[in-house]
Amino acid sequence: MPNGVEQDTSDAAHPAPPPGRFTGFVGSIALANIVMIVCGFFGSLLVAYALGPEGKGALQFLLTMTGPVFAAANLGLGTAIMYRISRGRRP
Repeated sequence: MPNGVEQDTSDAAHPAPPPGRFTGFVGSIALANIVMIVCGFFGSLLVAYALGPEGKGALQFLLTMTGPVFAAANLGLGTAIMYRISRGRRP
């Protein structure tokens, strides 16, 4: 070693993170998203079959009218909460 300094190359100085923890979280989130998409697809088929063309049109009208109301009611609340938490303050 140069200058008589020895480097610690043991694994105890730099412990490894638990194996698969991050990939396990990512995998479970991806699986949950896939399950939600598949359930939503088959759910929409069941709703379309049960309501028929006229009922499906009425449902679509109701969802179209309430969507902007919920978007306006949100008014960036989620973004404001994340901003305050990142600054160390409670929402």
